[in-house]
Amino acid sequence: MWKPGQQVQLETERFLLNTLNNRFQIVWYTFDWTYDPEVMHPYGLQAGIWTRRKWYRRFKKPDNRRRFYFGIWPKGSEKPIGLEIVDIDARRVATLSIVIGDRRWWGKGVVQETRRAVIAFIFEQLQCPRVWGMPTARNFPSIFNYQKLGFTCEGILRQHGIDPATRQRCDIIVYSMLRDEWLEKNRREAAA
Repeated sequence: MWKPGQQVQLETERFLLNTLNNRFQIVWYTFDWTYDPEVMHPYGLQAGIWTRRKWYRRFKKPDNRRRFYFGIWPKGSEKPIGLEIVDIDARRVATLSIVIGDRRWWGKGVVQETRRAVIAFIFEQLQCPRVWGMPTARNFPSIFNYQKLGFTCEGILRQHGIDPATRQRCDIIVYSMLRDEWLEKNRREAAA
């Protein structure tokens, strides 16, 4: 049983998810991704402009209580291919974001598989009542993943973001899932 502040380890069929304990670890594993515009642009970030120091400052300190940075390792690999970030606010609402920095893994079900484990942790261990995320309206893979996992589209924040490639304003879509919805979905899947 996990206790606040302890490192979290989650396992799926193909992946191990381990929380990274400090910002130096996060930078060590993810800095190379900052050069790839296809990795950075869906998050509203420019590629190729980052120093290690600036990249370090982008991340808040992980505490494994309210802020979790899960490195995603394929089983048997020494290097993570992605990072799942969970931030929990004072109302116990969890915000999700994920980046798969190794493009060789794009389109291979990584987000679906790993996010299920992270959501189960959020609802079952942390007892959060709600999770949510906000992809840009042009981030079609992210939208697909939210929908496939059963998230509800709550609305669109019109021209709320800026596309780093075009510097044009873009819409943000709000997706959420409630704990009761997750539990019911799991009951239905188990009964099928």
